[in-house]
Amino acid sequence: QLKRLVQGEPQLADSLALIGLDSVALAELSFELEKSFGIRFDESIVSIDTVGDLVDYVRDMVQSSAGVRS
Repeated sequence: QLKRLVQGEPQLADSLALIGLDSVALAELSFELEKSFGIRFDESIVSIDTVGDLVDYVRDMVQSSAGVRS
């Protein structure tokens, strides 16, 4: 989903702002990720700065969600 919103191949260390992911695009991406992974993001998503931070955040949310379902 990220590749669809930005041009080029994002790297983990890339800033979300630098690759052109503004707050509207982040909201759209968040919605798509929530749908894809069956998770709900909290307000801390707005503090994410890099692609790697986003990956870690999604991974943590998926693991938390799986722990709740177990």
